[in-house]
Amino acid sequence: MSLCTSTSMHRGGLRLMPAQRFGSALGASIRSSLDGQGKSGAGVFARALCFVVVGIGSASRARSWCSIYEHHLGRNRGSRGTRCAAAASFRPGALIEDSLDTSLAPRLRAAISVVTEAGKLTKSLQARVVAGGLDAQKEDDSVVTVGDFAAQALVLSRLALEFPDDGFIAEEASEGLRSQPELLAEVLKIVTSASDGAVASEQELCAAIDLAAKGSVGQFTWVLDPIDGTRGFKNGEQYCIGLGLLDRGSPVLGVLGCPNDHSEHGRLFFAVRGAGAHAATPLLAAEGVDFKESRIQVSSRASASENIPHAILLEGPFTDHARNNRVQKALGSTTTPLRLDSMVKYGRLAAGEGDLILRLCKGGYREHIWDHAAGAVIVEEAGGCITDQNGKPLDFSLGKDLSEGVRGIIASSGGDLHPAALEALHSLD
Repeated sequence: MSLCTSTSMHRGGLRLMPAQRFGSALGASIRSSLDGQGKSGAGVFARALCFVVVGIGSASRARSWCSIYEHHLGRNRGSRGTRCAAAASFRPGALIEDSLDTSLAPRLRAAISVVTEAGKLTKSLQARVVAGGLDAQKEDDSVVTVGDFAAQALVLSRLALEFPDDGFIAEEASEGLRSQPELLAEVLKIVTSASDGAVASEQELCAAIDLAAKGSVGQFTWVLDPIDGTRGFKNGEQYCIGLGLLDRGSPVLGVLGCPNDHSEHGRLFFAVRGAGAHAATPLLAAEGVDFKESRIQVSSRASASENIPHAILLEGPFTDHARNNRVQKALGSTTTPLRLDSMVKYGRLAAGEGDLILRLCKGGYREHIWDHAAGAVIVEEAGGCITDQNGKPLDFSLGKDLSEGVRGIIASSGGDLHPAALEALHSLD
């Protein structure tokens, strides 16, 4: 029996959205119908509208749109398959907003919007960072880039404007930037342009970055890693913008913007507690690339004990690879681990593209909540499991760090795999 409780979901493939030129009108008409006619009238209107547009696709596709929209109205709440965003004007997350309470719906919308913005911004900077000269060394010898500072200033300033009573915890601080005038000037130029002049001075820039010092206040606290996987970012490889939301210390919302995942146009993962996990492509809009959104779930490939040897391991650069290899051997797994930076691993696990993440700390490393808050919600809402090395839930209510006792984090597709991984790890001690 799994240590983690999850909700089973019907698996479905990605569903292609209708043509872009039609989407805005369809979304606006349906929303107007909802507002003016109530659910019953809107359903009739939507059904008629779907068949009117049968010319851009097949009759079965039109019927599909209608059944999906009726599901959106709540008439078919038992079905939990992939949802098409035909009635949502191509905006990621729109189809689940109506099921959320009035505090979470606007926060999901804002989180997806600002993470997408930050994804576009950092992607535009990556080539310059790879070329060198746009980074600095922090006191702990880790690297920070113009992308880290710019993304944090952009995300936190936008969220603070919309949710001034919320708290903020994030990785970067302006102190290291203030001591490097050339880097400061470059970041200011980038953020001033990206924010349309909302952040226009060095003082405003540093204040936006240092919103991270606000900490937990009130009910909601945003947790941001502006660039998770800075090494991957500097190497032109995988990284992500990770944004989570805590409700009194418990993660309830997570968004991962992954500009280099899935394709050159990136992928977005998001989840809200109780509303499932979802993936959307592309993150970066591109001419001729259709928008797709689907509900995702973990794989059952290695959930049964007899199938554990087939488990695909996802691992990053900061884990203890020697211990990982010993755990994998104890599990009987012979697959080649997939190595990549950042919380992209959590997204891939949630999407069924891997089965097990072993993040085993080296030395006295202390885990930070911004490295896990967003990913934890997405994995759990996809039906997966995430615990510390002892099988205990992660506690995100202690400030910027997880408990000192956390010396490893295990995330899995659940089933028999999670307890087997814990047992294998303990057998090495």
